[in-house]
Amino acid sequence: MDTRICELRLQFGLTQQKLAAQINVSQETISAYERQEIVPSIQVLILLARFFHVSTDYLLKLSDTPSPDFPEFLTDSEQAWLTLYRRMGESARLRAFSYSEGLLATLDQCGRIEAPHLPLSLSVQESKFGKGTTPRVDRSGR
Repeated sequence: MDTRICELRLQFGLTQQKLAAQINVSQETISAYERQEIVPSIQVLILLARFFHVSTDYLLKLSDTPSPDFPEFLTDSEQAWLTLYRRMGESARLRAFSYSEGLLATLDQCGRIEAPHLPLSLSVQESKFGKGTTPRVDRSGR
């Protein structure tokens, strides 16, 4: 488990201290997990899995697939984009969607969209499940 926790921590650009603060343990505890001196409790495994958006099976090396949210049919590139998206805060996500929407519109006007073009429009709507906004794909073609 040491390599998975350490690997994910480094992937997310976190120090042991910052990860420890996120899951409410000490930096020494994170260090001990990474060196396999102690094994995280079930509760800590769940916190780590949720924080890193991976399955507990992945943390326990029972699976090489980081998350059941990453279906096997996603390409490595698509998985990387999803990982980046999940690491962003709400405002960064909104900026990324806005930028992507503008880029697609520009490419479409220039006839440079490489994939078969579907009438998709990303828009941002108020979430009915809580405050904040969530991206929505509009397939109406408007």
